[in-house]
Amino acid sequence: MNNSQNTPINFSVPLPDFQYRPDIDGLRAIAVTSVIGFHTFPNLISGGFVGVDIFFVISGFLISSIILKSSATGSFSILDFYSRRIRRIFPALLLMLATCLLAGWILLFPDELKQLGKHVLSANFFVLNFTLWSEAGYFDTASELKPLLHLWSLSIEEQFYTLWPITLLFFARYKKPWILIAAITAISFLLCVSETFGKVGNFYMPLTRVWELLCGGLLAFIPSQPDAVNGIAGKYPRLQRTLIETLSLIGITLLCVAIFTLNGKTKFPGWAALFPVLGTVILIAAGPTTLINRYLLGNCFFVFIGLISYPLYLWHWPLLSFPKITDGLTLSAEVKVIAVFMAIIFATLTYQFVEKPLRHKGNIASIALLLAALLTAGIGSLFFTGFIHPRHADALAQKIAAATQDGAFGSPTSQTIGVLIDNQEYRSVGNGKKITLYIGDSNMDQYWQGIETLIHASNGSRKAMLTGCRLPILNLRHLGDDLDCNPTNSRALLMATSNPDVDTVVLGAQWRGTFSFQYQDGNQLYPMNTPEGLQKAMDQLTNTIKNLTDQGKTVYLLLNIPGGEEFDPHKLIKRSLLGFHPTAHLEGGISLDEHYRRTAAITPLLRDVAQRSGAIILDPADFMCAAQWCSAVTPDGEVIYRDIDHLKGSYSHDYPAFIGQTLKH
Repeated sequence: MNNSQNTPINFSVPLPDFQYRPDIDGLRAIAVTSVIGFHTFPNLISGGFVGVDIFFVISGFLISSIILKSSATGSFSILDFYSRRIRRIFPALLLMLATCLLAGWILLFPDELKQLGKHVLSANFFVLNFTLWSEAGYFDTASELKPLLHLWSLSIEEQFYTLWPITLLFFARYKKPWILIAAITAISFLLCVSETFGKVGNFYMPLTRVWELLCGGLLAFIPSQPDAVNGIAGKYPRLQRTLIETLSLIGITLLCVAIFTLNGKTKFPGWAALFPVLGTVILIAAGPTTLINRYLLGNCFFVFIGLISYPLYLWHWPLLSFPKITDGLTLSAEVKVIAVFMAIIFATLTYQFVEKPLRHKGNIASIALLLAALLTAGIGSLFFTGFIHPRHADALAQKIAAATQDGAFGSPTSQTIGVLIDNQEYRSVGNGKKITLYIGDSNMDQYWQGIETLIHASNGSRKAMLTGCRLPILNLRHLGDDLDCNPTNSRALLMATSNPDVDTVVLGAQWRGTFSFQYQDGNQLYPMNTPEGLQKAMDQLTNTIKNLTDQGKTVYLLLNIPGGEEFDPHKLIKRSLLGFHPTAHLEGGISLDEHYRRTAAITPLLRDVAQRSGAIILDPADFMCAAQWCSAVTPDGEVIYRDIDHLKGSYSHDYPAFIGQTLKH
């Protein structure tokens, strides 16, 4: 398409006379302050994450309005459009990315710096949403510890901006292009609410988000003075005023409902996304003259925040994330307020001295910015590949980086094989007739290298097998996703009861996560954070174990290891903006009393289950906590954990005696 050849395009509908609207900057202010509020004080602004959806609608409306207007007058050029996008997006983005690279080089451990480099590389090419999607999983880094996490939304916007002008011009060939756009919008929305790509994919996938941008795009086809409204205005001007004022009130109400009543447990995006999307559409459609749009959204404070909203969005998350990386996930209110204040200052300076001077420059500036983006991406790739090491890459830092990669199944001498029994996958080691069957999640898996060590030492006189999915309790449903572990656990328990060679069964899991499940009794669901749901689940576990012990099998109930931020390898050396604290050794852990306090809601219930069912309790604290202290490092300074609640595989390998109790029968 030859820059559209500056040919006027007939869209078969009267186009809006698009002019600057301060109320839209006010909407931007609501969007960015909602996101920041959610990231700083989620208990108060529980649904502030919908600010991103507000941004999507605004972006779809503005970009479509600009394209429609310039195309109708024959002044639209695709090259000029992309050049303007580069000058709009890259100045603030590259400044923020360069700052994060420098901060990362000063503050981060090698593994953290590699991840930051990967994210910088992805952000420069606007594919970070796909990168984050690929990283999502049980062992993924906490979102708070990813300084560029927030750029997933920018990636989706830029993917839209890349394709939308060409698509819109192609649709111009048809008499009613808005019908085609509405059809795509409906398909995208259906994909969103049906969760075709799963919960995580639904969040990051552009196909399930584009309907929000297209709702704004459809709004751009509505003329500023449609005939229907003109007719009402001529006959009933008061009715017209009442209608648009009512629309404005409905719009702001929908936004308030979304921002203050939705929360992290809401299935989102999905049907709930209609609140912020429709609220934004209605407020824009109501026009700039309503009382809410003119005096609330259009006031000077909201307009100012709206003008700096893009750099403010860019700066706020790294300024919150880096302190969490160095000082812990729980920041004080004072630190959060200081971070937000700094973000406002940085955003104002960026807008005034970086964005504005470059926004109206020509194509030379766009080319220079593209080259700068390639340079930034190149530096990110050097970090990602480990070619550039962090400022502190001494033996302690390397030890910590290695610990985070030390998984349960990483032993180079492993003789584990995979076997399939009744469509159930098991890990198996040893050739003995008698079998110890381990059922559970990754908190059970973490002992596997120790199990292997002992099986090898006994010349395979016993066989060990491992399988399971989340909590080994039947009839559970997780609140966060639709993964159904019942088939897996049912088959494993059937194997335990039906195979006479299985004489020992070990049940272990992250029991502290019990309260994020529901117990299903028939068609009724009972949340595990209620006494009734918890009792039903414990009764189910008791019956399961009793069924095994009645058959003469020995059953062990494995409790949680001590866990928490204090065991995260990255927290074993103190860090600050000046670098690492010069310590000669690693340190970390909690008291035994604190461990029991953290598990007080579930451990007594498990002990009661064991007493009622005949199971034997295995408490890791008995061997991991000496002198009333549960340490994160061994006496000779070796890291014990790979993350906040999983042991290193090599630690299990080196200290297998505890789990060895399950192999002696």
